[in-house]
Amino acid sequence: MKQYICDQCRCLIDGHRYSVRIELQSIPEPAPITEADLDQDSLDQIADEIAMMDSTADFHLPENRTKKMALDLCPACARKYEKDPLGRESRNRFPISPN
Repeated sequence: MKQYICDQCRCLIDGHRYSVRIELQSIPEPAPITEADLDQDSLDQIADEIAMMDSTADFHLPENRTKKMALDLCPACARKYEKDPLGRESRNRFPISPN
């Protein structure tokens, strides 16, 4: 039988477990389109760039990786996660003196 350990509290999960799946994506902001962009002949520009390349190995796309994570939680930690998924309430906050 496979045993699972809670990724939050590190206790052995007996019986019912919860799975949390998180996907982190980089979403770049598109550049605004100007009148000058509309006036350009894009096909000529693309053809010029392809002609300048010696091979396709020189072509690099910007890195927009997606990171996926999976967590196993015990029932108690799953309830805490459901109430506060980003952990904002559980962070230690120090009172700031008005002085």
